[in-house]
Amino acid sequence: MDDQVHGLESGGSSETGSGLGTDASTSIAAAAPTESQDSSSSSLATGKPAFRWGLFVQHLCTVVIVVLVLGGLVGFAIGYRPLHRQARKNIVATPAKIEVIWPAIKTAPGEPAKTWLPEQFQKEIMNLALVQLGETPAVFSSDPLESVGMAMEESGWFVGRPRVSRVGENTIRIDGTWRTPAAVVRANSKDLLVAWDGRMMPPTYELNASGLCVILPVTTPHPMKNDGSVDFGSVWVGDDLHAALELLGVLTAQPWSGQVAGIDVTDYVHTQQLAIITRNETRIIWGGKPSKPLLGETSTQSKIDRIAEINRRFSRIDAKRAAIDISGVHAVEINIAASAQAAVDADQEKTGLRQAARSDE
Repeated sequence: MDDQVHGLESGGSSETGSGLGTDASTSIAAAAPTESQDSSSSSLATGKPAFRWGLFVQHLCTVVIVVLVLGGLVGFAIGYRPLHRQARKNIVATPAKIEVIWPAIKTAPGEPAKTWLPEQFQKEIMNLALVQLGETPAVFSSDPLESVGMAMEESGWFVGRPRVSRVGENTIRIDGTWRTPAAVVRANSKDLLVAWDGRMMPPTYELNASGLCVILPVTTPHPMKNDGSVDFGSVWVGDDLHAALELLGVLTAQPWSGQVAGIDVTDYVHTQQLAIITRNETRIIWGGKPSKPLLGETSTQSKIDRIAEINRRFSRIDAKRAAIDISGVHAVEINIAASAQAAVDADQEKTGLRQAARSDE
């Protein structure tokens, strides 16, 4: 019995010891509660949820940012118009300046740049640009630039539309590809300027006042708009005109081109032949257009060589005759009766012409 009691006491002691150990651990853990447990305990004690400071700060920052953005937009909306008005006044106070990149010609090193465009036409182009800009151009709009570009394109001076841009505070720059004058076409007792592509250019000259080669007489009128004004954007149609421009392109590359005064296309419609008019008012029968010589004619290069040889022998491309024909494959044909100098060394000159013809065969 004592043993049983002792055993029970031992067992009780053992269980009691074990139980005391567990309770001690729990008590120790409970002795150091966490912050969340304190909050929970506090919440449970007060019956209210815990205040979340992190979420509060996040919402506060969002509200501040929204207020700042809205304030900036409102300030911009209120201040933009007065600022724009004041800036416009400051810029428009100075008249717009037009800067044109003029077509240049080659100059010797160290010499200032030069242009072939006469000052009279430079002023006309500048005035046209100023008219398109108006007295008070919208400095913050591209519309004035578009107006200037369109006017320059339709003026007949440029190939296509030039680039029109603002440079600095109040300068408008015009920069484009210029048409190159080729010749004048005689029509209605006036000399009309044309470019190499057959499009007209603005200047109109009195007869023989341009200093350029003349093409006469063409069979088709120059291009016109519906309102009766000159259409500078369209090509002047006519095979005779374009054949003459092609021949002039070949002749201007020659060292003796200064003796050429123009191209006569009178017979082109019927015979497809062109004639060179010299500065001495004489004629050289050339024949078909350079890219397509007529049947039975010598080549274009042979014609050039023949004229060059005549010029070498006589110091004139017309051999001092009123008319010569260098188009055929045989000897140069001359018109002695029409020459004012027919009686001067006629036999010697005929011999020279025959030798020139044989030299290119």
